[in-house]
Amino acid sequence: MLTEIKKLLIERKTVSLYDLCVHFNSEATAMEKMLEVWIHKGKLRKKEIQNTCGSCHDMNCQREKMIMYEWNE
Repeated sequence: MLTEIKKLLIERKTVSLYDLCVHFNSEATAMEKMLEVWIHKGKLRKKEIQNTCGSCHDMNCQREKMIMYEWNE
């Protein structure tokens, strides 16, 4: 599964945690643990997008949609 995740990250360059979870049918915590391997190796960068509305409860502001991963190769 890690190989397939890597292929997707390289192909898209930047992918949200939400999109990764949906694509690979995975829970966010499990996906984050897998991605930590490449973060520690310096191959992947995690970016947290700040919620601009401050107090919205819209589904578009889910934590998984506010975390982006960028491949660094």
